[in-house]
Amino acid sequence: MSLIRKIERIERMHQMINYKRTGTPESFARKLGISQSMLYVLINEIKALGAPVVYCRYRESYEYLYPVEFAAGFKAPVVMNQTA
Repeated sequence: MSLIRKIERIERMHQMINYKRTGTPESFARKLGISQSMLYVLINEIKALGAPVVYCRYRESYEYLYPVEFAAGFKAPVVMNQTA
């Protein structure tokens, strides 16, 4: 899998987890178009990156223990308006 594809998949996972709309692991994997075993691999990878992901049996959805942001890519530095 290419790096860009993996980042896009993680961004999609993040959005779904953030809104608590993943469903069960089986449903989440199906929504992402991957196997359940691949889902567990990706969940472990984002946990290793610091994502506080847990599965809530009551909601039947993955969720974050506290708010987090995912950012991958490049940003231009903020340039201050300089007057002489």
